[in-house]
Amino acid sequence: MGWQDDFKLRGDLVQRDVYPFEIKLNELGGRQTGPVSGATHLLKAAIFAGWIEHPVAEVLTDAKGAERYQLYGKDISEYPGGVLLWYGGEVAKAYTRALVMPPN
Repeated sequence: MGWQDDFKLRGDLVQRDVYPFEIKLNELGGRQTGPVSGATHLLKAAIFAGWIEHPVAEVLTDAKGAERYQLYGKDISEYPGGVLLWYGGEVAKAYTRALVMPPN
């Protein structure tokens, strides 16, 4: 099993999950940046909003108050850009699914 198979997002996202995600995404600058930056913003917002079931994902605050986002205990800024693009893509798909109108 590889890292892509190991990544699991919650599938039961409702408004109480989407709201903090959108607030954090906007705070980070949204998706209207370069591809890797936009994907990184999506991943950070998902970590912040508690969307990730596996692996362990957390937001840490350093001594200066700056937020550090981690997966597997590793700062996401240490991951290759292609990995962040993939993670961001998965988050974008989950976000889209959360916004689908249920049948009448």
